[in-house]
Amino acid sequence: MANAMVRTVNLTAPQDKQKWLLNRITDGVKKVTLDLSTFVGGANESKYFASIDDENTVAYLYSGIPLARINNSNNFGPYDQAAHDGRQNKVAGFLESQVKVEFTRKGLKERYVDSGLRYMAVIDKGELPVAITSAKVDGLILSYDAGSGSDVELLSTVTASGSYTLPAASTNALGGVKKVSAPSEDTVAALKASLKSAGIFA
Repeated sequence: MANAMVRTVNLTAPQDKQKWLLNRITDGVKKVTLDLSTFVGGANESKYFASIDDENTVAYLYSGIPLARINNSNNFGPYDQAAHDGRQNKVAGFLESQVKVEFTRKGLKERYVDSGLRYMAVIDKGELPVAITSAKVDGLILSYDAGSGSDVELLSTVTASGSYTLPAASTNALGGVKKVSAPSEDTVAALKASLKSAGIFA
């Protein structure tokens, strides 16, 4: 981004459009550190920022940008199939809300900022700032296009067999369980035995 004749404009934050986010699943968001240098420049820069040009000193990243981990660091940047720093591997989640980015004559005022990464949600993938096509996706992400009335699509990474592997259940966390077999007889003891064999009872 050129910095000649910098002047301060766009100080008012644009409205955060979250048409991509249909339903938050519990509090499925975690704090991550963004490397803002990975959003600046390149073919998708105009898709990442709500407003950016050579005279702006302030811009805002759109919420919903697919985020990916950068190799050998705990930082995140935009998922990019053409990247070579690990961001091409899979989508870790989506930018929870818009992020203010400030520029100076020398470039970014701050290169690293903390933000939220949403890894559990129902989204409309057609409303994301950038397309994720056939990208692998972590977490628990479902997509639904209300306009077309299509089926809900599971975007999260699937196993080789094509089925999503649910986590193991525990006394304080939901998870996948086996189908319960029919009790051998109509008693509480027989029902308990069936539930234990299915992994529902410890």
